[in-house]
Amino acid sequence: MTPVERVLATARQELGVREDPPDSNRVKYNDWYYGRTVMGSAYPWCMAFVQWCFAQVDVGLPARTASCSALMNAAKGAGCWVT
Repeated sequence: MTPVERVLATARQELGVREDPPDSNRVKYNDWYYGRTVMGSAYPWCMAFVQWCFAQVDVGLPARTASCSALMNAAKGAGCWVT
């Protein structure tokens, strides 16, 4: 399986994971990323999820960040941004 296939398979296995309580941003990916339980509007978990998926299959990303734009800029800088 290619690295892309492994990352996507990992992401698919997470379908159905929900915030608890609903609309709280409290989810296991944030716990993993921040190293503690966090919740609230200051902690959207989209990039924590991406970071978590890549880490599960030991595929590095060009930056460890919870910011979509920061990861995009790091990927562009590393020459690995794909549209």
